[in-house]
Amino acid sequence: MVGHFIVTDPKSQILNCREKVNSMVYDKDSSIKSKVWAVWVAPASVSKVIFIARFLQSKKTFWVESPELVVSSSAASSLIGRIQLHRSDVTLSDTKADVSAASNVTHKKHKSHIIVKTHGALMLIAWMTTGSLGMIMARYFKTAAKRPILGKALWFQAHIVFMVLTVAATIVSFVLSFVEHRGWAYDVSTHAILGCLVMILAIIQPFVSILRPSPQSDMRFFFNWFHAVNALLIKVLAVTNLFLGFQFIDYKLGWLVNTMGGFVGWEALAFFCLEINSDLARKEKQKLGDSESPEALVKAEVYLLLIYLCGNMAFLVALLVGIGIS
Repeated sequence: MVGHFIVTDPKSQILNCREKVNSMVYDKDSSIKSKVWAVWVAPASVSKVIFIARFLQSKKTFWVESPELVVSSSAASSLIGRIQLHRSDVTLSDTKADVSAASNVTHKKHKSHIIVKTHGALMLIAWMTTGSLGMIMARYFKTAAKRPILGKALWFQAHIVFMVLTVAATIVSFVLSFVEHRGWAYDVSTHAILGCLVMILAIIQPFVSILRPSPQSDMRFFFNWFHAVNALLIKVLAVTNLFLGFQFIDYKLGWLVNTMGGFVGWEALAFFCLEINSDLARKEKQKLGDSESPEALVKAEVYLLLIYLCGNMAFLVALLVGIGIS
């Protein structure tokens, strides 16, 4: 942190941030406003300055550490900052510049937006597509996809592939968040905390699977329950965090959160239909004894999966496009 602030508005207050004296301006007035004025005194020598803001629209709509500021300057040596939403062309100067002569500054694209968008896209794909498919394979396709492939049932091999992709995408997305913030941020948000929990639980899941007891073991029951409950917990935390993430970037488009809600609803409907079909198959199998379930019920699982995939791809593409243009 460089320079310091001087307050000219009695409704504002100077605070210290990370042991830097007078490095933050806090607005004490809770009334709705579009401007917050303060004087920033620059140090003797500085090559680049980025102003970070946290501002509140309502209790449910707020921005944390947003670099998206429009900074205007006066003819004097001090800088007067005006906080407002920026458009999609967020830029940083690539040369040392006098902020009072901003027209002479050359610009380059703000690369951090690419990192943030990649982070969000990977988490969306991981926990709304590949993760969901892995769960569906393990729960509903043990009959329809029991043909062995490389010594293991097809459903099991598909489950492993989808979940490995999910964990890999989660790890890459997690690392990107640290790249974006250039290390660990001690003043973290709920989104960051939930992200850490998702990462920890996602790493635990495959290691526990590797150490799973044999199907004949008395401990298999406990493994099955832990594996299922942990997967459900990760799913709930990841989806919740996706909603929080979309709230951060949805101020421009206004439809990302609602579309994510539709995505979750579509998935819930698909799981509900698959669960009903599975229950019908079990009842039919009980009637037939050791015989296989009717072919029609097995086909129903495949049909339901295809319908689910069509909707999943539609929502996924829409949200990925939204992330890209947000």
